[in-house]
Amino acid sequence: MFLRDDGGSSASAPGTTTTSVSPSGDVPEDVPPLANKAAYTVAVLNASNVTGAAANKVAPRVQADGYTLGVVDNAAKQGLADSQVQYVKGRQEVGWNVAKDLGIARAVQVDSLAAGRIGTADAVVIVGKDLAK
Repeated sequence: MFLRDDGGSSASAPGTTTTSVSPSGDVPEDVPPLANKAAYTVAVLNASNVTGAAANKVAPRVQADGYTLGVVDNAAKQGLADSQVQYVKGRQEVGWNVAKDLGIARAVQVDSLAAGRIGTADAVVIVGKDLAK
């Protein structure tokens, strides 16, 4: 499968299945698994207004799922109701896998608010009130 720069995908040969990108950022039901989750770094930013939600609740889950933990910090904006995963360009399948593992429905390309806060991470979990409980 070839990944296009716009986050979409196209088949490399006839008969090859592809996973298409939803414009809404919805995570597809059939996510291609990652061969080695530890090869990918995942940051966790708390946007829930709940103290410790990122460090004490979500970051340990990210590590338990096999990813390398990156930056754990507060997000630039607070009060997010629903958590989401954001992925850097070219790492869409990492974002989808993280979202699937954490039960998060949305994964979109990283936005400018998160980009400057995640270091060299491949994806970032933006923790909302739903995961902070």
